[in-house]
Amino acid sequence: RDGRLLTIEASEVVVGDLIVLSTGDRVPADVRLVDSVELALDESSLTGENTPVHKTSLALTNVLGARTKLSIADQSNVAFMGTLVSGGRARALVVAVGSKTEFGKISEELSDIEERKSPLQVKIDELGNMLAKYSSIAIIIMALIGFV
Repeated sequence: RDGRLLTIEASEVVVGDLIVLSTGDRVPADVRLVDSVELALDESSLTGENTPVHKTSLALTNVLGARTKLSIADQSNVAFMGTLVSGGRARALVVAVGSKTEFGKISEELSDIEERKSPLQVKIDELGNMLAKYSSIAIIIMALIGFV
């Protein structure tokens, strides 16, 4: 920041920061690579691929047109938050932080999913309701017999 190289916490990174990535670093935000040297990222936590993905700072050429959204795997000049630098080094410009990152979007989608009960849980609930009804009836009958 302010033209100086600083070490800051990932939570303090903001859009527009220029960051330096090297082997062993975890990417703190979604970033656009400015320059890179043999950069390889472990994106398994995001894409499921178990092999390092080689990244470059070169501009992408989108055959499908400028407005087509590329998949995460096709964005070879972007490093995503939460991925691990497995080799090389790079300078990158922060383009998204927090819930605006790809991880943040996935997290929001998962939090919107309502929790369903399993078939076993449904059957257990039905059994519990049935036992409650029968025990209530039994208690009422015993109370009536006790008064007579």
